[in-house]
Amino acid sequence: MRPPTLSLVHVILTTSLVASLGHCAYAGARGPLKFQGFLPFLSQSTLGHINHGVCNATLHRYEDAWRHASLDAVDKTCVSHQECLLEGMSELAKSYMASSSLVLGFTPLLFSTLGPSISELSLLSLHRPVLTALLAFGTVGLFQTRALQYDDDAVTGILEKQTALPGTVVTWLRDRRHGQWAASAAQYILAALAVANLCWASWDLGLASGLNFVCQSSYMPIVWTTTPIVVSLPAAVALNTQTRRGANKRDMSFLATFRSEGRLCLGQEPVPPGALTRSASLVFWHWVSAVLGFLHLLTGILIYSSLMFTMTTDAAVIVLRYLVSVLVCRLILIFELAGLQQTHDKRAREGDHDASVDTAHTF
Repeated sequence: MRPPTLSLVHVILTTSLVASLGHCAYAGARGPLKFQGFLPFLSQSTLGHINHGVCNATLHRYEDAWRHASLDAVDKTCVSHQECLLEGMSELAKSYMASSSLVLGFTPLLFSTLGPSISELSLLSLHRPVLTALLAFGTVGLFQTRALQYDDDAVTGILEKQTALPGTVVTWLRDRRHGQWAASAAQYILAALAVANLCWASWDLGLASGLNFVCQSSYMPIVWTTTPIVVSLPAAVALNTQTRRGANKRDMSFLATFRSEGRLCLGQEPVPPGALTRSASLVFWHWVSAVLGFLHLLTGILIYSSLMFTMTTDAAVIVLRYLVSVLVCRLILIFELAGLQQTHDKRAREGDHDASVDTAHTF
């Protein structure tokens, strides 16, 4: 029996569309009013008196332009107020801001080491597409494998790794159906909270800081942190399309899909090994996702290293908030992949046993 995969494309396309619409927000709208406050720990105490003191005139000109003038005028007055703030900052405060830019600039690269790989998300999406979408939204970046090298992140290689889930946990959960549903519900709740925390932190950062190349925009951090799902989409759809070929309609019905979505991976039927074999289409779309992932990482470094008016302490708090979401999503992913590895190992052992029995009967 093949896992239901019909809803994956609909789920990921819908969520990726919502995320990608954020890219167009600045082009057609002014965005929220900026310079109304800074991040609370060190940035506000350092910049608040400058913002409403020596730079009060440029602040009022920016606010008036935001309410009544054209977008071009808003940009000009925004840049003018940025320059005033920089002129009013002490050299010590500027050194804090430089350190913060360094910390934030390394954030995308550091968190990519904790993020899921493209094939990990693709494999989980075969069984639980909604949970996969939440985990993709809740991670800051994707794990970077060697570009254009499929074998470094092959789906079959993930299944053949030794499971990280103790056998006692598997036995305990398999004997308790209510425990499985409770664990599944807890996964959705934790993943949703991780996404909310990540989006909240990114929005706070974008609103309270300023980009040195697009003054008025507040959307860049939150758009960047919610686009890993778009990056992994080509590879996930390709894998789902390949495994769906030959599957019967009953396995792809809405009811079967719903049951598969809510069930832990350790309690599901493994994907037939033949459905995961390397194909030209699978490799090509994996390469596409890998290149998009590399570009996503570069874009993140550019955005986060260009944020101004954020001091070191506040940058550290943002990084810690990101870390909480990333670790929660990572632990859920590890648990589910371990469940898939358990079912894969069980099928392999049963296959070896059947082969040995057939050999014995032959003799």
